[in-house]
Amino acid sequence: MKRLYIPRTPYSIYAEEDGFSFGIDAVFLSEYAKMKRGKVMAEIGAGTGFISMRCSYLYELSKVYGVEIQEENIRLFEKSVMENGLEKKVIPVFKNIKDFSLEQDELDYIVTNPPYYKKGSGLENKLKQDYVSRYEIEMTAEDIFIFAKKYMKEGGVLYMIHRPHRLVDLFYYGRKYKIEPKEMVPVPSRSGEESKMVLLKFVKGGKEGFVVKEPFAVYEGREYRDEVKAFYE
Repeated sequence: MKRLYIPRTPYSIYAEEDGFSFGIDAVFLSEYAKMKRGKVMAEIGAGTGFISMRCSYLYELSKVYGVEIQEENIRLFEKSVMENGLEKKVIPVFKNIKDFSLEQDELDYIVTNPPYYKKGSGLENKLKQDYVSRYEIEMTAEDIFIFAKKYMKEGGVLYMIHRPHRLVDLFYYGRKYKIEPKEMVPVPSRSGEESKMVLLKFVKGGKEGFVVKEPFAVYEGREYRDEVKAFYE
């Protein structure tokens, strides 16, 4: 087991020695998901808790629910929460979101880095943990919007990082459940290249009006751009 620093916080997180810890998509999403102090957030697909713990600190949230279905991840998440003294602020939840209930309209924000690929759209990974994280085996994109419609307040914000090839699905579900797509930030590896990721903002009950922001490139040459390096300071 290894212990890793969560950038721009006083916290650290546990991960298996040969396992995945966190990627740049989690860093970007937690930077993008701007929130007001004292609010309540849920992370769907929390993994080992990186985004939940980082957002709790960066935005001074009153409570964060980190919902995760994989037992290996939730045990590490629970250990990290306890070691950092966050038991009253960050709550690991070992459930599928389809089985997790809250007070209606309890949430101000939902943040998610969900599986990017539909079930059956690729080769099955021999590691179940990786397969569940990447493919919609236990949770679909539509499940996220169903959960948000039920438990997020009117005017609440859903932040997401996803892949461009799923945008039509995501916008369709947003409109279907009255969680309006409001903003997209393309994230290419380098300026001028095709974006591999997109950051998205949806607002429950929001008015029509969608904006595509300037692309936010990750690299300049072979190194992270200065703006990206600042996320890790």
